[in-house]
Amino acid sequence: MAAVQPVFRSSSIDRCHLPSYLPSSDQTANVDPRPERPNVSQIPDIEDLDAEKFPLFTKATSIRFKLEPGEILFVPGGLGHTARILSPSITVSLNRANASNWSNVTHDVCADTRPYLRPVMATYIAALKIFRTLYGS
Repeated sequence: MAAVQPVFRSSSIDRCHLPSYLPSSDQTANVDPRPERPNVSQIPDIEDLDAEKFPLFTKATSIRFKLEPGEILFVPGGLGHTARILSPSITVSLNRANASNWSNVTHDVCADTRPYLRPVMATYIAALKIFRTLYGS
């Protein structure tokens, strides 16, 4: 649910509904984070919530808005969010990794990689960091 890196989302021909949840320690428990991935919620569908299974989510404070065609949205890293597309769409989403969130991005990328490829991915990401340090970007 939450991105560890900032996200820029642009909508060209669609409308989408984006509920977001405030990033604070009292909100984290309310979105039922996965134990192994605290930035990913266990809740499969917030529109069809099982309140018995996820009772704390009903206490979460959300900010809901629609992204209209031509609008751009900035979602700060750590802000829990999801999107529901309301019509046929072409949407571009851009995540930004930099020194402030590099370790979190590394953790996320490696967690999403097949276990036998994790050492290779971790080495690749470390090499990217060294390259950026030496040559900038």
